[in-house]
Amino acid sequence: MPAHVSIQLFNHVDDAWADGLRAWLEAGSEAALSGQKVWMVCRSFVQANWLRRRFLESEQTLMGVRFLDLRRLRRELCLRAELPTPSFGRETLSLILRANMTEAEAASAFAGQLLDALDNLAACGWLDRFGADAAMNLLHVPQNLRSAVRGIIGSLLWRPQVDQALVEKQIEIAQLRLGFFGLDAQSLDQQALIAAAVSASEFAHFWVAQPLVAQDIFMRWIERLETRFDATVTVAASEGKARPYEDLVSQFVYPSGPPMNLPRVVRATRWSEQTQAVVAVVREEFNRGNREAAVAIPAGSPSGPAIVEALISAGIPVNDEFRSNAILAFSERVHRWLADWVAGPRTPEKLLQLFGLLAHGPESYGRFRDYLLKQFDKRQTRLVNELLPALADVAKGGDGAKSADGGYLWIRELVEFGPDWSQNGSWKELDAKWSETLIRFQEFLNQHRSCFRAVRISLEPLQPNWAEIQNALGDLVISSGLFLRFVSDSLSAPSRIGHRGASHRYAPVVVSTPEQLHATSWDAVILVDGIGDLWTRPVEQDSLLSQEFRTRARDEGLLLPTIQDHTSLREDAILQLVQHGRSSVTVCRYAKEESGEEVDANRFVTFLEHSLRAVPVLFEPAAIESGNPFPLLGKIRQDRCDPEHAFDDYLFNFSSLDLKTDAWPASELQKAIAAPGTFAFRQLFGLRRTWDRRFERDGRRTLGITLHDLMKVILRNPFGDLFKEGLGDLRQSSGLKESGGSNAYRNITKIALGWNLPPEDAWWQSIIAKAAHLVEGMSQKVVDRLEDFPYGISEYSSGDKVVPEPQLFLKGRFDLLLANVDQIDGAEIVIIDFKTTNSIRRFNADTGEGFQIVAYTLLAKVMGATRCAQLVFTPAGVKTLTLDNGADEIFAKLHELSWIQETHCFGHAPLLRQEFAINEAMPLATLTIPVWVLRKKRALMVEGIANRTQDESNP
Repeated sequence: MPAHVSIQLFNHVDDAWADGLRAWLEAGSEAALSGQKVWMVCRSFVQANWLRRRFLESEQTLMGVRFLDLRRLRRELCLRAELPTPSFGRETLSLILRANMTEAEAASAFAGQLLDALDNLAACGWLDRFGADAAMNLLHVPQNLRSAVRGIIGSLLWRPQVDQALVEKQIEIAQLRLGFFGLDAQSLDQQALIAAAVSASEFAHFWVAQPLVAQDIFMRWIERLETRFDATVTVAASEGKARPYEDLVSQFVYPSGPPMNLPRVVRATRWSEQTQAVVAVVREEFNRGNREAAVAIPAGSPSGPAIVEALISAGIPVNDEFRSNAILAFSERVHRWLADWVAGPRTPEKLLQLFGLLAHGPESYGRFRDYLLKQFDKRQTRLVNELLPALADVAKGGDGAKSADGGYLWIRELVEFGPDWSQNGSWKELDAKWSETLIRFQEFLNQHRSCFRAVRISLEPLQPNWAEIQNALGDLVISSGLFLRFVSDSLSAPSRIGHRGASHRYAPVVVSTPEQLHATSWDAVILVDGIGDLWTRPVEQDSLLSQEFRTRARDEGLLLPTIQDHTSLREDAILQLVQHGRSSVTVCRYAKEESGEEVDANRFVTFLEHSLRAVPVLFEPAAIESGNPFPLLGKIRQDRCDPEHAFDDYLFNFSSLDLKTDAWPASELQKAIAAPGTFAFRQLFGLRRTWDRRFERDGRRTLGITLHDLMKVILRNPFGDLFKEGLGDLRQSSGLKESGGSNAYRNITKIALGWNLPPEDAWWQSIIAKAAHLVEGMSQKVVDRLEDFPYGISEYSSGDKVVPEPQLFLKGRFDLLLANVDQIDGAEIVIIDFKTTNSIRRFNADTGEGFQIVAYTLLAKVMGATRCAQLVFTPAGVKTLTLDNGADEIFAKLHELSWIQETHCFGHAPLLRQEFAINEAMPLATLTIPVWVLRKKRALMVEGIANRTQDESNP
């Protein structure tokens, strides 16, 4: 035990500075120069930087004093006690527990919660008092897990056991002067470490800020320190200076008279404007003569990175102590992907993720994505082994990257990574297997450089702790899945780094959390996010120790904080920053989230505004200067917003591009009417909208595709599909004969089973069964019409045809075409569509519904048919499609389509049915134009077409 331990409490940090803290550091600097060891242990390095800053401000040097946080203090003591430092994270201890759990337990959060609870029980002394068995009974630890828990409790891998071992070692460090600055009751779980450090030193001094609202838990902690170290407790004498906000804090804690000074409350409208407000406040503080400012942001708030970025962009030097999670390096993301892939499940999304990481560019990624989606549409399975086509036939003369059917050969090699892993193994065995897999994967990537970008794969991302973990867990037997999950998790927790544009640690603006800024004072303090409970929300509590248990433990003299204690400690950190403010304090809040949802002010801001009548300053962002540096664009914009002006060039008006006209598919005429913009880009430029499709089965669509594929096989023309060889006499079709009768269902099902679909898949079996039932009925409906129309062909394409009056360039494909003779020219024909639903859309010229029927009728006339009937075969029966009504509307709409096709002026019509409205919502090369304006423009365009048609008919 050291000769002397002193604990100095201070109300204001400047009092502590004047009443011994500064003198201790000066004496320590002189002692360090004479060979003594001087350590100042701070709760955060923000506090350490603040102490250094105070010396720089007084133009003094501070030499030889080592500043440590508690983690580095433990490392120093372990080094001198010849104990291993538990430098790897809690994930390793969690792995030991999960290795002894069932698969369901291992996948849950139980291991982490159990470790949290054990840490709390050890820190407050409960574990020493009642023992490990009582703890496991309290936490309901299963019998199969108790041996592992005892092993952890007695192991130097567990931090509380390391700290206790340091106490028992009773190490002494000669001529060590030890100081503790800025600790508070949130350091309760570090009592053993503090005790070991104090016993190793000759002199130990504590400087601790007195609490404002967390007095109960704080004073119990101070009493514990005083008793354990036989310490002298004093209170720093006040300098007698007026503290601008001391009365305010007293008023908040103990209501009394009104305070002399009130902080400014700056209220922005939205979250993003709060960021701008903070920058404006910082500038204002510097203009007022303040030299330094601390911006306090609640831990985990998205405001932290945004404000740091905004300050740096504004040219203000910033010390970023808020720090954000680092983005994983490229090689680390690939490394993690491989661990997840080997562990499984192997999904199409995982394959896309690999290509997203390693593809040479967006085009390469897009081609692979289209291929994968095509395979999924065809096979409707998420199992990669079943999703892939047979890759036996390799394309001749290529680079070996693709098979004859366009498949990617390397996928087959990738599937081989993983199945050779044993289900279980020791850590050393699995580690060796992982190293082997990394080498193979590196060779795989090198072999397929034409497909993948170069990346270096090694164990380096898991260093420096991987070797230490291996030494600790070498003989531990775990499942390979658990091992691989551990690898993935180890790569998923990046370190926190400051902004790359941040300045040095003595920058005039420091951005950090209230906890890190605890026990420091600044010219200007800016508190951000004064809404809801962000300032006081406690860290997430484990769920294994109830609040009732914590309260009972407190009554028994154990310092086990409750949720209320943590809330009070966080509120204390805020209030002390306010109290320690030297010149000004500003509180920033916002009224609405970016989504427009309103948010309430927190307790402190409400107290200022309602109890003390503080008038908030409404922050108004600087207005955007209006101007028109591009007069031509301004004129275009004006014309586009003029409902009396027609569609100009490039607003879906491509008339000046002299584009070639291609035949329009009959099935696309409805889109040409309802979504002309989407149709134009695809028809003229081959550009189609790409949706973020998921690999999810679509039963209705697959049923329709399967039905059509079966009907194609059954109705296959025995003479070939070309008309020059004549139509097939379907009365002689063996496929139609076999699709009827007592064995019809079995024969139809046999066709589908020959397609090598995923085996033993109940979903596919259901689809085939439904399709076979529908095909059986529709085949009979075809047979019923062969008496009058015996000749036919399925999936017939009309080819590109010019339809006269009004002139249209069209093409179409028919599910089935029947004729009364073996040719179309001069024949009566029937066009049949196969549908899996009973709902048939009615004709509507305004929305384009039914215009596929119109197109088929026009094509039939051009092909020479004397008469054309159109039927739809549905599960419920046969429906005849007619155009008896709406002839005038059809004629007007056909003239409109003819003019659009000729001029390539499509206009824009964001209206009509929802399914097409989604397609037609597209970004334009302009600000948004009101929908009513676009509709007026389209009406103007259509009116012009009608007038032109009338003029041509009346020369």
